[in-house]
Amino acid sequence: MALRVPLVEVACPLCGSRDAREMLRAPDPTGVVEGEFRITRCRECGMGFLNPRPAPEALAACYSGDYAPHRSPESQRPRRLSLADRLVLRTFYGWPFGPAPAQRPRRAPALSRALLTPLRGRFDRDRKNIRFLPFEGGGRLLDVGCGSGAWLALHAEGGFAAAGIEPDPLAAERARVNRGLEVHTGTIHDAPYPRESFDAVNLSHVLEHVPDPRETLSAARDLLVPGGLLALSIPVIDGHAARRLGPHWRHLELPRHLLHFPRPVLLRCLAECGFRVEHVRDDPAGDGWRESFAFAPEALRSEAWFAALARSKRRRRRLGRELATRGESSFVVVHARK
Repeated sequence: MALRVPLVEVACPLCGSRDAREMLRAPDPTGVVEGEFRITRCRECGMGFLNPRPAPEALAACYSGDYAPHRSPESQRPRRLSLADRLVLRTFYGWPFGPAPAQRPRRAPALSRALLTPLRGRFDRDRKNIRFLPFEGGGRLLDVGCGSGAWLALHAEGGFAAAGIEPDPLAAERARVNRGLEVHTGTIHDAPYPRESFDAVNLSHVLEHVPDPRETLSAARDLLVPGGLLALSIPVIDGHAARRLGPHWRHLELPRHLLHFPRPVLLRCLAECGFRVEHVRDDPAGDGWRESFAFAPEALRSEAWFAALARSKRRRRRLGRELATRGESSFVVVHARK
């Protein structure tokens, strides 16, 4: 039976304005929470946000025990690094695959890099590799919202001094017990780390879940050393798939996604919070056509273009590459410096 949760009206989480227009309405695609939810767009700054949204005390109830990032390792196919993966990560990303070096790893010899460039091309085209981070400084890495720790464990295997933060107690316990990771149960705001503790902070599919983006980004910045790397993975509501599917786009993920950034607003927010954006990479396979098809109404599923995309992996890949080339993907990975 779906839950009914209390909702509260809010001002724009980015600029505080209450002048906003409705963009769309949609239900919870998982059926966990009852009702229809409204995304509005601020007329002052362009931010998209859920309004009204679940009251703070009701947010945790919106996540079912089967929420994908929290699943046990046994319910997920484990990722194992191949020899080719290791060669690319060691040569181009600086992974030591052993104790973290006292000094920054030296750049691999030019000949090694030249010989392995074709291998890196294949590595970079694989969507699973889009979130790997370069080895920074002493390799001190914090993964905020680490779930059961699959991504963090790969970086620990590569030689990072890896730590995680996870608000879900069961997922955090799985990361500790099953993967042997250092994981704090809580949020970035109550993390037991002093300022400037990390060379890199990862916020993957985190910022869209938080009530106040500036507060979260400021907390991440405080934990970074000067020049440290912030890695951010997030859906953007002005991507092609999000625009085309509107309320039927699966990755709206209402009411768990409180924030719905257009790409320019996201980049401006990062700059205003003291980050220098290094690059933005479009995820060519993150548009969610197939997932959206499963939840779409029959009238939309019967449209030939949508049915063809849902059936054909080749079509989705081709469209994904085209959208990524044009900067119109609905998921992006951003690297920025403190």
